Amino acid sequence: MENVGGQEAYLLIDGFSGYHQIKIAPEDRSKIIFATKWGFFQYTVMPFGLKNVPVIFSRVVVAAFKEYIHKFIEVYFDDWTIFGLAKHHMVSLQLMIDTCR
Repeated sequence: MENVGGQEAYLLIDGFSGYHQIKIAPEDRSKIIFATKWGFFQYTVMPFGLKNVPVIFSRVVVAAFKEYIHKFIEVYFDDWTIFGLAKHHMVSLQLMIDTCR
């Protein structure tokens, strides 16, 4: 990105809560059943502690933001950085928020 006299702006966003918004396919829910003294339970959304959850979440985020990566957003697992000229920052932030919705 080339800066031609404008102020640059950066915003770091933590997407940790996104882990718990990825739904598990109904046919896969039985694979992560756990027992307690109150009965058997299964997750319907991704729990944080499973082995491949960070990788799966990273793939989902990269797929969601693929048209914006290296243009005004950088992604590292659950941390996202929005960068660019300050005058375009609100537009970039709105695009990122709309994509998250």
